[in-house]
Amino acid sequence: MLRTVAHAAAVGAVVCLYGDAGHGKTVALQYALSQLAHPARVRRVHVGVHPTVPGLRRVLADALELGRRLPRGAGEADLMLVNALRQPRVLVLVLDEGQRLPGPALEFLRGLWDHPDTDTALLLAGAGSEQALRRVPALASRVLTWELCRASAQARWQGRWRPSTRCGRT
Repeated sequence: MLRTVAHAAAVGAVVCLYGDAGHGKTVALQYALSQLAHPARVRRVHVGVHPTVPGLRRVLADALELGRRLPRGAGEADLMLVNALRQPRVLVLVLDEGQRLPGPALEFLRGLWDHPDTDTALLLAGAGSEQALRRVPALASRVLTWELCRASAQARWQGRWRPSTRCGRT
């Protein structure tokens, strides 16, 4: 997974990390993100269950530390988010529990990622996130890597514990 995350960050790719609950996807992802050359440019987005697009705008604004209220108009709010996603401000946008996102929210993310002024990797992780993404073909078609994580019985010690999850491309 380290190579996948580093490559996604370097090229601004969309990645889906999935697998059964409890297999350590989040821990493995956090470790991989901590190994990036610029971990300060990673923004984690915490989504609730089935957020609306306006709700997703709000949590994105919080994750991007915009510090002020979003404009009422969707166009103005989206422009504010696009401006915040310009390089070098944000390198990687991480949405854990990606399976919680309904189709319209995923389509909204696709629109932000596709915008010509943004250059951000999008990492979606969670048990069932691959199913959620496949329901939005326009975003699924942009996924560079689908990575399945399985629990491993072996943890490696190299100065500190590393995640014991094994992930592989599908």
